[in-house]
Amino acid sequence: MKMLAILGLAASICPLFADVKTDYSHLADFSECHTYSWIKVQASDPLWNDRIKDALNTQLSAKG
Repeated sequence: MKMLAILGLAASICPLFADVKTDYSHLADFSECHTYSWIKVQASDPLWNDRIKDALNTQLSAKG
């Protein structure tokens, strides 16, 4: 459920900035996942990198 929220949020924001591709095992149980990490955020304007991270961090923290 949380993974769907993350993917939905990312899907609504990221197409404005980059081509996003995801892949995961459909058999995996993501309900136990409560952590994440940033690999790379690359926006056309470098000022948006921190804004994107901050917005997503705020939303994900609010959801636990």
